[in-house]
Amino acid sequence: MVVLVLFGSALLSSVTNLTLSRTVTQIEEGYQFSIMVDKGCSKVDEYGSNDCIFEWDKEYTVNYTGVLAEAIGKKSVIESKIRVDDFYSFSESCPLCGANCTFTIPVIKLYVDVVLPSCPLIKAGPFSHIKKFRLNDTEPPLRGSFKGSLILSDSHGQSVVTFAVSGGLS
Repeated sequence: MVVLVLFGSALLSSVTNLTLSRTVTQIEEGYQFSIMVDKGCSKVDEYGSNDCIFEWDKEYTVNYTGVLAEAIGKKSVIESKIRVDDFYSFSESCPLCGANCTFTIPVIKLYVDVVLPSCPLIKAGPFSHIKKFRLNDTEPPLRGSFKGSLILSDSHGQSVVTFAVSGGLS
């Protein structure tokens, strides 16, 4: 969820809200997770909070729990395929840990550089983490909507979980 929120906050913005919804479309056997946000979300399912509205410059607490069949390591990646306002599309792939996630969003030419933690991000087996985040208070370049998919892959390149995502900045 934090990756989605960071991506959304970098994506579009004089905005006051980031809306975000997700559907888990695929999850491999041996993996479980729940991502709960302390406020701003109107639905909860087996994977945690959903249909969220995040306000700019407000602090949120996220509780991640689950079980991983394999550690999230150096070769684990997240791939995004996003369409913005039905106007343009782009795809990016970034490591989940051990390096920065750096890319430029086309058309608006917004440079994104997310500093990621060292590896392993999460070891194999059960996990539970709590993290606070705040959407930064800088002015995003546009308002708009987005939809697409996020695919998290293990160190062997196998898809572990796939999300359909949608949302917007207003």
